[in-house]
Amino acid sequence: MAFIKRHMMLLSCGLAAMLSLALLILGIFWSDKSAEAQEIHTLLQSVRRVGRDSPNDKFIDAIRRKNEALIGQKRQVDQYLARVNPRQPLVPNVFPEITVVPVSIYEFRKAYIAALNELLVRLKARPAPNDQEIREMELQIRAYEEDRRRKELAEDTRSRGSSVRSGVGEDSGSRLFPGGGAVFGPTGPTGGSGIGAYADANMTPEEKAKSIPAVRMSLVRAHEIYCYGSTASLDAVKEVMEWELGRRPDVEQLWMAQMGLWIQQDVLGALAKLNDDTASRLKEEDRWVANMPVKDILSFAVGTYTVGTEAGTETGAAGMGQGAGWIEPVTDRSASATGSSAATIPPPAEPAAAFTRQTSTNNPLADVMRFAVELVVAARDLPRVIDAICRSGFYAPISVSYRTPETDASFVGKIYGPDPIMHVRIEWEGYFLHEIYRGTPERPGLMPQKIKDQIQEGRMLRDATMPGPGPGMPPGGPPQLPPGMRPGAPIPS
Repeated sequence: MAFIKRHMMLLSCGLAAMLSLALLILGIFWSDKSAEAQEIHTLLQSVRRVGRDSPNDKFIDAIRRKNEALIGQKRQVDQYLARVNPRQPLVPNVFPEITVVPVSIYEFRKAYIAALNELLVRLKARPAPNDQEIREMELQIRAYEEDRRRKELAEDTRSRGSSVRSGVGEDSGSRLFPGGGAVFGPTGPTGGSGIGAYADANMTPEEKAKSIPAVRMSLVRAHEIYCYGSTASLDAVKEVMEWELGRRPDVEQLWMAQMGLWIQQDVLGALAKLNDDTASRLKEEDRWVANMPVKDILSFAVGTYTVGTEAGTETGAAGMGQGAGWIEPVTDRSASATGSSAATIPPPAEPAAAFTRQTSTNNPLADVMRFAVELVVAARDLPRVIDAICRSGFYAPISVSYRTPETDASFVGKIYGPDPIMHVRIEWEGYFLHEIYRGTPERPGLMPQKIKDQIQEGRMLRDATMPGPGPGMPPGGPPQLPPGMRPGAPIPS
């Protein structure tokens, strides 16, 4: 005990040193055990999580319901596409290959002409009166005035009991043609026929409508229709229209005619519905051109497929992508040499010609075609017109230009009414889904193989049978339609 008391300090220090050494050794070994314990804990948590998240019946059922919902949505999309684009060719045995030659081609041409005619009927559209119609109106006015004068003279004879000289209609000319008779002047800015400008410029509109044949016929025509339009306003493939005058059109030209017709049916059908909806809210006597949103179909030009993958340079028409002002449309001025009007051509097919840069080659879902339509519309209704066309199919406007047309107070030719109007050119891009046009492994498409190959290779070269600014458009101007399809004449059956 005395030893412990005597060496207490030394013993305490030694015990503390031994305890520290023991703790040091224990700490070294305990750190390894702690890491192992942490690893075991992490592994246990992973096993528990796998067990909890494993594809049990509830999980599998949820995935199945999700897949069924996606399949249902896909079915709804297919039904919508079938409704928006119910693409049925004009006749069977033509696409993707002609199986009966030349019967199928003849039947296609016949149906093609009838479909173009139906577009004008659907629009309730006719051209401004021509010279012959105005002359017929002049004869009607003259006959009416003579009959009225004869009745007045007969009544006067009975009342006075006196006889009258023969030639009761001798002075009817002064009544019918104030100022000394008709003056056949040049065509006015409204696009009239040039007949019916009379010497007396002080006549009221009512007096003009009563006695001037050109004015009366123009007013009668304006009240007969919802908008102006003629066969010359439509896009028609020359090789299909005049195939009997040369070699027969091939299946590629028939396909371009069919595509152009489908586009025109979509767009012009939407414009016709817009006018019809407006007319349904008007009184019967107000249902005429002056009160319609779409007043004139000036031209429709459909291009070929847009192909290529390189952006290239800005080679498009002036004003492409701009949204204000008037950009003079590209036309073929050489048409004037043949006496026909200049032909508005479609937008350029180069990728760089539109801000979308979309082509049939680089778009994995749809083929791309561009087209242009020129209209005279009520200024306030331009947004409605664009919206109606957008809703008619997968169409996107890529350029809008406009101007105020010249007006003419003579009431001769086209009469648009008193409200502000716009002459507008809208260039469009149309998207045509591969599933509908090219087909699928389960359902063959209608597109000819040669067209598919050209699109796939990034080329859309027109051969000698497809010259000009658009598919089947002759290089010298608008389609030279058969004699029965001149403006103002019905399309032959």
